[in-house]
Amino acid sequence: MWILQVSDIHLSAAERAGVDRGRFLAMMGEAVDATTGDRGQLVVCICGDITSKGNPAGYDLAATFFREMRVAFGPDTILCPCPGNHDIVADGAQRFDHFNRFSWSLTRDEDVFFSPERSVVRRSIGEDNASIVVVNSAHHGDYSYGLVDLDQMEAVLQDVDSKRSLVVVTHHHCIPIRVDDRSTTANACGFLELALAYNATAILHGHTHRGTILSIGKRNCTVIGVGSLFFRPAPNFNNQFNLLECEDGVVVRALAYRFIGDLRRRGREGSFDLKKLEVL
Repeated sequence: MWILQVSDIHLSAAERAGVDRGRFLAMMGEAVDATTGDRGQLVVCICGDITSKGNPAGYDLAATFFREMRVAFGPDTILCPCPGNHDIVADGAQRFDHFNRFSWSLTRDEDVFFSPERSVVRRSIGEDNASIVVVNSAHHGDYSYGLVDLDQMEAVLQDVDSKRSLVVVTHHHCIPIRVDDRSTTANACGFLELALAYNATAILHGHTHRGTILSIGKRNCTVIGVGSLFFRPAPNFNNQFNLLECEDGVVVRALAYRFIGDLRRRGREGSFDLKKLEVL
């Protein structure tokens, strides 16, 4: 099984930045096809921040992009969306309604709907005997930090078939990346303890707009962050996605693709540069 990890889509921001979504998708497809070949099932884990600052208009742009991605990558492509802090829409208690409509348009699966009372969901991926548990770390509605409902998470994990491998998808990171970083998952210790107790093989996240990879626990659970697919907060930030090769749910190879505007390939200015991510 191959996992395409993307995050921090920020498509409303991308429109302002003038990102050519069609061009990006074509280059992503070329890069993925060149690496995976006859790959079979491709699982696209979307680690949150579909829109920017809770702007509902961003979801229509994102839905179009990911439908085009499924067409480009083939019918075996499975889309697995997770909310982020930018997906909190300030319209009362139903703050994830817009995200849920976006998710339904891609998956036609009501089991992946989120609410403050339902912040953790499970999806089974048949080909690789894997379960993906999606944890909404923005469920509490506070934009400034992440928080996991540990009771809900454990209830879902208890129902995961122990014979299936476990991949956890969330938005917020667990370890601060700067001295002043207060945007992590506030109860990260409990979150990681639960994931490891149920033998998670990988934890995928976004939020930091940078690629990271760590190994934790006795069974070497791989924690992988990915940069933003479209958002450009500074000239020296690049757009990124990760491609993960999995065997029985275990990540055996992690590849980071970073868009570089002055990199010329096939007579075209700008393309994705490949870097192998090594576990620290």
